[in-house]
Amino acid sequence: MHHTKNLHLKFKNKYPNLGLFYHKFTPPFKSDDKESKKKFLQEFSKIPVNLESLQKRIYTLKEFAHASITMENESPFLCGSGYTNTTEWGLSFDHTSGVPYLPGSSFKGVLLSYLEFCQENQKPVECWRGGDSVKLPDSQDEWTKEEILGVFGYQESSENINGKNIYESDVKSTGRIIFFDVYPTQFKGFNLNVITPHFGKYYANPKENPPADIYLPKPTYFLTIKPGSQFKFMFRFRGGKEDHKLKEKLLRLIEEAGNNYGFGAKTSGGYGYFRKVKSD
Repeated sequence: MHHTKNLHLKFKNKYPNLGLFYHKFTPPFKSDDKESKKKFLQEFSKIPVNLESLQKRIYTLKEFAHASITMENESPFLCGSGYTNTTEWGLSFDHTSGVPYLPGSSFKGVLLSYLEFCQENQKPVECWRGGDSVKLPDSQDEWTKEEILGVFGYQESSENINGKNIYESDVKSTGRIIFFDVYPTQFKGFNLNVITPHFGKYYANPKENPPADIYLPKPTYFLTIKPGSQFKFMFRFRGGKEDHKLKEKLLRLIEEAGNNYGFGAKTSGGYGYFRKVKSD
């Protein structure tokens, strides 16, 4: 794989679109060529990230947002692992700038998932009974079913809420809050991480292979964002009518979800935990 050698030096002063390069121009590795994948990711992680291309966008979004909070990842951060390529694992990159980011849909999804996780039965909020609520462990804020559905909207699969078909009622399904994409304001760089599955053949075909320590472990390398990077989480009230009490409640929810639940992938393995730096 001579064409990946000193890859970072080729782009030292050019600031390429990293997302385009990673997802469209990654070499066609063979599936079992772990060492070449590792070398490529090592070189890729050294390419500088150009945050200047995001400054105008972040400024515009901040002017448009009703609230924002800056959070710093205390553990490696991984988002977009499902966007696979020949290196096996993906990463979310902004389409135009190529900078790693957390999509607004993922930002919104984590907050809703955290509320459901903290509820006693841990069911989707649409399945809660009327009047059900959850009290968060840190902030002690109480969120009712109606309040959560009002903020986050209804899932498309929800056919009936409180005896009413939502598509035949005057209830909006989109929710009151617009959650913006989450962009870095400080970027510490990439880390190369590895997991080593021991039961690969079992997972591939459990009917034919027992879950036993008889297989050859195959390390899988992937990129994460180094701890100490800072990201700006922003949101806006749909329609422009601001609710100060709900705004402060949402800011506390973002902070608590980052501390206790994590954003992105592999949070059960300790990835993606954030702490508050400041509220803007």
